[in-house]
Amino acid sequence: MKKILFVCFIAIALDACVDTQSHSQTTENQSATSDSSKEITDTTLAIVPQKPKNLFSNPVILPNGSSIGNLLKAYYLTGQFKKILPFIIIKNGDNNAFLKKIETLNWGYPIKLTNCEWLNDSEFTIYYNATINNTKKLEIYRGKKINDTAKLYFDCRAKNPFVTD
Repeated sequence: MKKILFVCFIAIALDACVDTQSHSQTTENQSATSDSSKEITDTTLAIVPQKPKNLFSNPVILPNGSSIGNLLKAYYLTGQFKKILPFIIIKNGDNNAFLKKIETLNWGYPIKLTNCEWLNDSEFTIYYNATINNTKKLEIYRGKKINDTAKLYFDCRAKNPFVTD
């Protein structure tokens, strides 16, 4: 009985060694194939020059994966009002007027990006669907790209300072 178990154990060990050798040969073949595909890809990338993308210049998708309006709303909801300053252009006021206005603003309703329309090289209009008390509303925000950063206009005198009439 012991001899049978010993023979079975040796057979299983030899079978495992054979599988390991075939696995290593397969891995070598795959690495050789991937090396040749890397060479092709590298030559392709070397031929076509890529222009670097500006991270904050696209108002629809920023590096964090959201739109400029959703980013500002997240800062608003968490009370980080000073972090909003680099992403806005203040009309009819200054930073102090902005901080006073944003603290009293009622901007806690959800918004969802629907469209972005470029007016020229640097100005854009961005459209959001808003749901306020189960009523759907279209909000239009205007903005401008300044120094490769998308910024929204903020009017300190308006009832809803981001929304344009």
